[in-house]
Amino acid sequence: MVTQTEVNKIMYILAIIGGIIAIFEAAIGLSNIKAFNFDYRLISRIVAIIMAVLVLLSALKPDDPIPFNWVILLVFSILLIIFGSFAGGIIVLVAAILGLFSEADVI
Repeated sequence: MVTQTEVNKIMYILAIIGGIIAIFEAAIGLSNIKAFNFDYRLISRIVAIIMAVLVLLSALKPDDPIPFNWVILLVFSILLIIFGSFAGGIIVLVAAILGLFSEADVI
């Protein structure tokens, strides 16, 4: 059986990796947008970068700016996926599901 601290470490690692990938993915999406073209893609990439930074803040400084638990990670992962950072959002979603399972004593 896996202990709670081991699951938390895996959640932290997945959240950090997912946040970094989401920042890179959104930045690459920003580079493909033409200047002064304010449409959904530009705004969604900026929001995705903000969500990814919030995920990183949540993982690097738990409970200081933003609490680090599976509910917060689930919300951020859904928002990352909606706003166009699929790979990073899926990795953060895996961290959230892992936290849910560990809290429910499935793992």
